[in-house]
Amino acid sequence: MRIKEEEVKKIVIIRFKAFGDILLSQPAVRAVREKYPKSRIYMLINKEAEEIMSGLDLVDEIICFDKTKSGNILRDLRLIFKIASIKPDMVIDLFGNMRSALVTFLSGAKYRAGGPWRIRKYFYNIVSGVAHIDTHISEVMLNIVKGVGAKPGSAGFGIYVDESTKKAIDALFSLHNLNGNQIIGINIFGTWYTKRWPPEKYLQLADRLLKDGFTVVLIGGGQKEIDELNKINTEKKYLILAQANIKNIAEVISRLNLVITNDGFIRHIAVGFNKKIVTIIGPTNDRAITPKYYKNNVSVTANIDCLGCEKTVCNDLKCMNSISIEQVYSATKELTKE
Repeated sequence: MRIKEEEVKKIVIIRFKAFGDILLSQPAVRAVREKYPKSRIYMLINKEAEEIMSGLDLVDEIICFDKTKSGNILRDLRLIFKIASIKPDMVIDLFGNMRSALVTFLSGAKYRAGGPWRIRKYFYNIVSGVAHIDTHISEVMLNIVKGVGAKPGSAGFGIYVDESTKKAIDALFSLHNLNGNQIIGINIFGTWYTKRWPPEKYLQLADRLLKDGFTVVLIGGGQKEIDELNKINTEKKYLILAQANIKNIAEVISRLNLVITNDGFIRHIAVGFNKKIVTIIGPTNDRAITPKYYKNNVSVTANIDCLGCEKTVCNDLKCMNSISIEQVYSATKELTKE
């Protein structure tokens, strides 16, 4: 479908769900902004992810979808009416589930772009973005926006941090005498439990690194993760720098020298800050979660055939459980030499 660019005054970009994927949508959103600099761009995302996109110059308005509200059908109808009331000229669906496809189809937009996702592709009149299984998610989304004429530009992504947040983290680091130290952050969490290396192994690894003279901190995001870290840190042996606020999390990570982590949002933030990273990989595809250009990551995996299975449920979880402390320790020491 040929796009008449002068008609595109309002654009809605949809990207629901995982924090990491919303963060990684930024190169695609930036490409749209550069292609349509005079258009007003709205972005529809989950309410809890608002801080990931706020403060940046990528979009003019963030529309939040609150999945926690009761009444699924009425909630979704209200969302459809809200998007339609904007009277967008173009809607770009970067997510591609049935909800986002329906919102796109019923938006009233002349140009409706999305990926070639099974039956959902029929909800769009601009379909692009066939992606190989090894393609990084940011590239998958860039391939979709190519359909509306956007060209890939900067591959970078990150979170805007305001001055008050920086001052708060300044105070936190001063309180614990962290400034000037070589700090290793350890993240025991992952979106799925199958992505998690056992916490007890992380703590044994932390002990070895502490003995080597490194400053080791435990990181995470949200109150549930803070509570979980407090439960395993019964002897108050490790410093916890987990934060409830996304911008605070980002600022903490920006000050670390190295991050040891499972696959997940924390890791994506660390990539955005170009940090040295040791990633413990099991059910996810390493090539699909690490940008091709990124050189500061070392992935540690088990020597088994079922790696990258993408399973969210597993009976034995041997891909994670069979990774030794020595493997992760060796990868960490190698990166700290550089």
